[in-house]
Amino acid sequence: MGKDYNHMKTMAIEFCRNAMFGARGLRFLTMVVLWGVGVCALATNVFVVTPGTLTSEWPYTNWSMAATNIQDALDAINTNNGNIVFVSNGTYYLTNQIVVTNAVVLRSWNVAGVAERMATILDGNNYVDKPVTNRCLYLDNANAMVDGFTMRGGVVGDLHIGGGVLMYGGTLTNCIVSNNQSSIYAWWGGGIVMYADQSKITHCLIISNAASLGGGLGLRGSGVGVVEHCEIIGNKANHTSNWNGGGGIYMNDAPNTVVRDCTIANNTAVACGGGVNIMTSGGVENCRIVSNVQTSAGSSRDGSGVHIYGSNAWVRNCLIAYNTNVSSKAAVVSPGYTGGGKIENCTIVNNMKYGLYVFDAYATGNKMVLVNTIICSNVLSDVLSTNYVVCSNCMSSVELPGKDNTTNAPVFQGGGFRPAADSPGINAGLNQAWMAGAVDLSGSRRVDRFSYVVDMGCYEYLPKGMLITGNGR
Repeated sequence: MGKDYNHMKTMAIEFCRNAMFGARGLRFLTMVVLWGVGVCALATNVFVVTPGTLTSEWPYTNWSMAATNIQDALDAINTNNGNIVFVSNGTYYLTNQIVVTNAVVLRSWNVAGVAERMATILDGNNYVDKPVTNRCLYLDNANAMVDGFTMRGGVVGDLHIGGGVLMYGGTLTNCIVSNNQSSIYAWWGGGIVMYADQSKITHCLIISNAASLGGGLGLRGSGVGVVEHCEIIGNKANHTSNWNGGGGIYMNDAPNTVVRDCTIANNTAVACGGGVNIMTSGGVENCRIVSNVQTSAGSSRDGSGVHIYGSNAWVRNCLIAYNTNVSSKAAVVSPGYTGGGKIENCTIVNNMKYGLYVFDAYATGNKMVLVNTIICSNVLSDVLSTNYVVCSNCMSSVELPGKDNTTNAPVFQGGGFRPAADSPGINAGLNQAWMAGAVDLSGSRRVDRFSYVVDMGCYEYLPKGMLITGNGR
C-alpha cells in the first residue's frame, strides 16, 4: 500500500502542477484530497469581474467563474495567507467598505497582466442625500497588500476617520486616492488615515481629498509607519481652531512614522500647515513641500508650508518653497509648545511673507533647533523672530543666534536650488550621525567622498564630471 500511496501522491502532485494554468493562462490551485491527505491548498488565487459580466461560481478560481463582488472573493481565500485576489478593470460601486484583515494581496488586473490603477476603480458610491456613507477600504494586517486601484468618492460621517482608506497595518501601493472626505467637524484623514503598525503607503497619488484635519493624509500611532514616493496634491483641511490643519498631511503623536521622498504640493489649510502639520512627533525627509496655502488670518493661523508643534517633530533634507500665507506669518512656523522641533538641511526659499517664524506661545522657554539650513529670498523677510531658535551652520539674510552661521547670500545653479561652484554653503555644514549612507533631495550622497563635509541646504554641490549612481551612494 505504501508503494501505491506514494505513486498516487506523485500523480496528485503532478495533477496540481498541471492545474496551475487555468482560463487565460492564470495560475490557480485546486484542492486535491488523496486518502484524507490534502496535497494542494484551496484557491491560491481568485478572480473578480464587474457585476453583470457573468454568473459567478465559488470558489472563483478563474475568470470564467469569477466573483462579481470583491468582498466575496476576499472571503473565499480568507484563511490562506499570501493568496492573491485579481480584480478585473472596471468600476465597482460599493455598498460597504472593502475589508482586508488577512495576509492576502488585492491587486488590479488589465489585459497586459499588470496592476492598472486608473482603470480599476473602487467607488464609495456616495452622493447627496444618500442615507448611508462608507469609505472605500479598511486594511488591517501587516502582511496584506492592496495594489493598483483608484479609490474615490468615499465619505465617513461625524466622529469617523479616513474617508477613502483606513489602515491599521499593511501596504497600500500604486493607488490613486481621490475625492474622498472625512467629516468637516473635528475629524481627520480625508484621503487616508494610517495608524503606524507595520504600515506603509508607497507610490500613491493622494489628490483632491478633504477633511477637518489632514485633508490628504492623517498619520498617527507609536508603531512603525512609512509614507514614501507619493504625490500629495490639492487636498484641503477645513479646521479653523488654533494649531490645527494640515492640508496635505496631519501627523499627530507618530514618533516612528516618516514621510520621505514625496511631493507635497498645492494643498490648503484654513488654519495651520498648508502642506504639513506635525503635532508632538513625526518626521518628514527628502520631500518637496511647495506651493501650499494657508488661507485665513488670525493669531494662531500660520505655517503655509510646515507647522511644527512639539520637540519630537522634525523636517530634514526638504525644499520648502513658493508657499503662501494669508496670515501675517511664515512658511515654517512653530509655536514652541513642548519644544520647537528640529529643521535640518532644508532650503526655505521664495515663500510669500516670511520664511521662518518661531514663538513661545506657552512661555516654556523651548526653542527650535536649526542645522545646516538655508533661509533666503522670502518675500517680506527670511526670519520673523530669532528669539526662540538655536541655529548652527545656517544661512540667512537675518543674523541668526548660534554658531557658524552666515548672512552671505546663497549662490544657486541656474534654474534650481543646488549650490553653484562659488556658493558659501559648500562644505560649510555640520556633519551628523544620520548622514551616514544618507542622500540629499536629488539622491546624491549627503556627504561627498572628496571633502567629507556636508553642504548647507537640501542639495549637495556636484562638481562637473561627478558620477552619480542610482542610489546616490
